[in-house]
Amino acid sequence: MVRDVFQQRLVEVEREIAELQQLRSRMTAALSAWQDMPDGTPDGHTICRLIEHWDESLPDDGWKE
Repeated sequence: MVRDVFQQRLVEVEREIAELQQLRSRMTAALSAWQDMPDGTPDGHTICRLIEHWDESLPDDGWKE
C-alpha cells in the first residue's frame, strides 16, 4: 500500500520535473532571443503578440498554472 502510493507520487513528481524543464528551456530561449534586442516600453500590440506566441508554444496536453 505505501509502496503503491510512493510509486504514484514518484510518477507525478517526474511529470512535474519534466514540465519545469520544458519551462526552463522556453525561458532560456526567450532570454537568449531578448539579449540582442533593445530595451523599451512595450505597447498593447507587442504584449498581444507575446501572449499569442506564448500560447502557441504551450504543449497540447493541458498545461496549467
